[in-house]
Amino acid sequence: MVDTPGHADFGGEVERVVGMVEGAVLVVDAGEGPLAQTKFVLSKALKYGLRPILLLNKVDRPSVSEETCDEVESLVFDLFANLGATEEQLDFPVLYASAKEGWASLTFTKSPPDNAKNMSSLLDSIVRHVPSPKADLEAPFQMLVSMMERDFYLGRILTGRVRSGVVRVGDKVHGLRSTDDGVHKIEDGKVVKLMKKKGTNMVTVEAAGAGDIISMAGLAAPAIGHTVANSEILSALPTIELDPPTISMTFGVNDSPLAGRDGTHLTGAKIGNRLMAEAETNLAINVLPGPLSESYEVQGRGELQLVVSLFSYF
Repeated sequence: MVDTPGHADFGGEVERVVGMVEGAVLVVDAGEGPLAQTKFVLSKALKYGLRPILLLNKVDRPSVSEETCDEVESLVFDLFANLGATEEQLDFPVLYASAKEGWASLTFTKSPPDNAKNMSSLLDSIVRHVPSPKADLEAPFQMLVSMMERDFYLGRILTGRVRSGVVRVGDKVHGLRSTDDGVHKIEDGKVVKLMKKKGTNMVTVEAAGAGDIISMAGLAAPAIGHTVANSEILSALPTIELDPPTISMTFGVNDSPLAGRDGTHLTGAKIGNRLMAEAETNLAINVLPGPLSESYEVQGRGELQLVVSLFSYF
């Protein structure tokens, strides 16, 4: 299960992970209906061919009735149609839930029986509605890097879904980058460590196969959007399409009378290194040289994204 933010400013987070999943659960407030950010996230899911499950949340509120849910369902259907959904995508299942109380139901109810106050209906719908990954375990190993982070001991950790084949600790792999003039090899190496999520915990595994979402250590050069594959593979997987930035801010050295009294990253070089490190793990942010000496122009999707991604980083 991959949770993604709903705000358009964080569209890069949605675009990075939508290629790793086979389905989606669209959570809509039964009292408010679909909002502006609902349209954005849904458009990404439909674009990649996912068949969303509609989950109407907060149906236990006094202001929510069955008629209210019917109206919201109609609004969501119209939104699907306006976004160019296929007939298969328009035939979405609807569930009613109270996340606060921890239950979901296939039929409208304000409070299900005690023995049905659980999420079994939602999990069963996911099993029935979401297709299994198309896995070819006999093909050579290929993985598209969707997320990246750094570890003090292991170095660069690459996360993505295994598209084909099987990968084991110690296997020889290489990184590939697709450009306008062809596919280029970035780095040769071997798998040092493999990890998978088990609930909220990260566990170490010795091997992983097609359809698994894994984190891998061993390569230092590949980044988000690059392909990691067996040494005999020379073709890269399709890259992630990202929407262009819509806003930019300039960051530079503090030259006010209060300069140096607060903070630890005070020089232009330190500021640049921190910004570059964030841009390396967040494809929705671009960092360019600024108009002034020791300044940097940071491009992103919106003010909220820049505030959360950058100010928290400092």
